Amino acid sequence: GGSRKDLFATQADKPFLLPPKFTFVFRAFTTIDGIGKSLVGPSYDLSRISQPYLRELADLKDGSAFKTMVRELGKRLGWRPTDIAQVVTQPRKVASIASTVKKLEDGDLRLRVRTLEVERMLERVETRQRMVGAALASALLLQMSLAPFVHRLVARAVQLIAARIAWEAWKAFTAMRKLELQRLRFSNADTAYDEVLQ
Repeated sequence: GGSRKDLFATQADKPFLLPPKFTFVFRAFTTIDGIGKSLVGPSYDLSRISQPYLRELADLKDGSAFKTMVRELGKRLGWRPTDIAQVVTQPRKVASIASTVKKLEDGDLRLRVRTLEVERMLERVETRQRMVGAALASALLLQMSLAPFVHRLVARAVQLIAARIAWEAWKAFTAMRKLELQRLRFSNADTAYDEVLQ
């Protein structure tokens, strides 16, 4: 009656899920208990019958029930080797943290935080500056080579240098275009050519 309603209300408020293996084992135990009570009668007690087997399982776990009990007691009291090692090493860790904080406060230690987006933006800016600088230098050299007072051989040499610098500007342009395409691809934006050149 009332307990069943309370159980359903609890299940509605705080739903909990049982693992499939647990429900299978629980169903098997209830089936065995029901068959035993129907065959033997009310005196059938599954827990009393299964106690020796449970003890045997406990002995098989660590070799003996006493060892299992000692380990469980050590786990509850915090006397395991791992717990003792933590107690021994904890002051050293706290002292190391305190020393690091003191160095940060005194300015002896500086934190370097890497921001990938800022690094990529700086890389794009540097590539753009390299492209613009090379293009301007190439245009100036080409303009100088076309001056009437410059000797023909000197003009040819200056034009070759201007072509080499123009090639560097083109390489910087293609690198910047790749960086911009990568940025637009990862920002889910349109990768049209005119947007890349902006």
